[in-house]
Amino acid sequence: MHCFSQLNATKDSLLADSIANDKRIEAMADSIVGSKGADSYFQVGFGIGNELYSIHNQSLNSKQTTPPFVLTPTIGYYDKSGFSITANDYLLKENKSFGANQYSVTPSYESRPGSNFDFLFSYTHYFVNNQYSLYSSPIQNDFYSSLVYKKTWLQPGVGVGYSLGQSKEALKLDTTINGVKRNLYDSVSNSLKTFTMVFSAEHNFGWNSVITKSDSISFTPVLLFNLGSSANTVTNNDNLLSALPSNYTNAQVQAVRTKLRQKIKKLTRQQTFPFGAESIGLDLQASYLIGNFSIEPDIYLDYYLPQTSSNRFMQVFIVNFSYAF
Repeated sequence: MHCFSQLNATKDSLLADSIANDKRIEAMADSIVGSKGADSYFQVGFGIGNELYSIHNQSLNSKQTTPPFVLTPTIGYYDKSGFSITANDYLLKENKSFGANQYSVTPSYESRPGSNFDFLFSYTHYFVNNQYSLYSSPIQNDFYSSLVYKKTWLQPGVGVGYSLGQSKEALKLDTTINGVKRNLYDSVSNSLKTFTMVFSAEHNFGWNSVITKSDSISFTPVLLFNLGSSANTVTNNDNLLSALPSNYTNAQVQAVRTKLRQKIKKLTRQQTFPFGAESIGLDLQASYLIGNFSIEPDIYLDYYLPQTSSNRFMQVFIVNFSYAF
């Protein structure tokens, strides 16, 4: 089943062109916070797109159920040591109402400019308002780490992620009891664990003084090869069994239970995948900076490799507007 990043304006996202261009790219990075240079800073903004999940892990994003529109207010603090913490609110329309679908908090660490490698580690916790929602994250805890070698024209990288969480869904069961057709509903809990490994290759392009003397543009295409595994344990909550009429015999209740378990077993087989190649992705990141203000569009295109009856191609996009101070 193929269903299931918002970019932070960190300075290192611009610091990976080539050895000859390091000083020019560093000057562009400094423009994010203007005269603050390498000082710590806050950043506020919002994103517009269809992204629901990970700030950094595009392999996890490619598994999302894609809604038509998501508005993502965000606030973050970036310390000069490399530590940062960001908070996001995901606003979308569902069931004819518009509101907060979930929240996330991401503490992270990213190595500072000047080294040969860009190291990142992040942890994201998702606070889900309604676990039955089609668009809520099935992940509540997401760990992700990546390492990129920055001193070559084409920069290789590797990332690993481990995510786990729980979601719920309503389960419909059409059955016949005593010759009478019944439309019954129950609920199941899905306990999901997923491991991802990502190999990447990227190059950063940058230009200073494009429109004014104080602005800059960067563009970074990233090619990704995603591998991973997932295990989904499905548990029947037995909601409808407790609601069955009291005059049902034990045999009738057991018949309903058996049919439910057969359906749950089928569902489990559809959502368990061994480790292997999952998809090939292309992440197109751009940033326009002028003073402390930035606009950052990001488009992630993903093609699913294993055999599936679902659409193999999906896209995640977001445009972030932010101000640093």
